Amino acid sequence: STDEVYYCDEIVVVPPPIELPLDFELSGADYLREVFGGGSALVAADPVHTGNNALQFNRPVGAEWWSGGVIDLDTAVDATTGSFSMELYSTVALAYVELKFEQVADSNQTIISTTHGGSGWETLTFDTSSGTITGTPSAVTTVIFTPRVTSDGSHTQSTDEVYYCDEIVVVPPPIQLPLDFELSCADYLIEGLG
Repeated sequence: STDEVYYCDEIVVVPPPIELPLDFELSGADYLREVFGGGSALVAADPVHTGNNALQFNRPVGAEWWSGGVIDLDTAVDATTGSFSMELYSTVALAYVELKFEQVADSNQTIISTTHGGSGWETLTFDTSSGTITGTPSAVTTVIFTPRVTSDGSHTQSTDEVYYCDEIVVVPPPIQLPLDFELSCADYLIEGLG
């Protein structure tokens, strides 16, 4: 006798595959293969937006200036053309933020970098046309990220550094399973049935 309203979220394959877009919201997902250079990382609460998760990357004093993290993808992506974007939170300006896409089996890779202004959350765009492409990385399965204050290690780190990254996506992002409706740059089209 009354209208009924239902909500659904996290329609997933079990276990959930690690693939772009990455928004770090799937419980039980093992996002990181490794962290290198003395850093550490974990999925943690967004420092600004309540209820959102992000990948927290910690670079303590004494860690290498080039430290970062490695994410293995279950679904390959083409890194020969187009763009990628990533949300990055930092309170210090970063002269070099790198995304590296690798085809591990044959060493084909794309390295793309950009900068961050240090103003909290910023959407960074990584365009393959401005990157360095080795071989033909058309089916990459590894994403490596490194936020750096300088590109050459000339920065002297005096305090622990903490960064958050979220929403690593192909631009524009494909709409695919798992669906959790968390990507701000995605165009979710919902049509009523019946």
